[in-house]
Amino acid sequence: LEQPTPAPRDFVRAPLADAAEQRAASETLRPLRRLTSPRFFSTTPSGVRVPGLSAVPDVADAQGRARPVLFVGNHQLVGVLDIPLVVEELLTRRGI
Repeated sequence: LEQPTPAPRDFVRAPLADAAEQRAASETLRPLRRLTSPRFFSTTPSGVRVPGLSAVPDVADAQGRARPVLFVGNHQLVGVLDIPLVVEELLTRRGI
């Protein structure tokens, strides 16, 4: 039996916080950032780990279509603490 081709998915886009909301969130996270001094790394397509988020793929492909990005990490114990820092870093450094 031949499987039907699935319809393209329309990913939900959440509105980004405006500049004032981003500043307020960053200010709220400032003590946690100072306490933990987080470091961010990303992996290139060839498997090389690099400091920062430069290897995080763009959120759009060559045709400008949104595409998903999978983030992998160990967030079982401290997910409540590190996820806000990851989101802030992505918004600040990459605009995503």
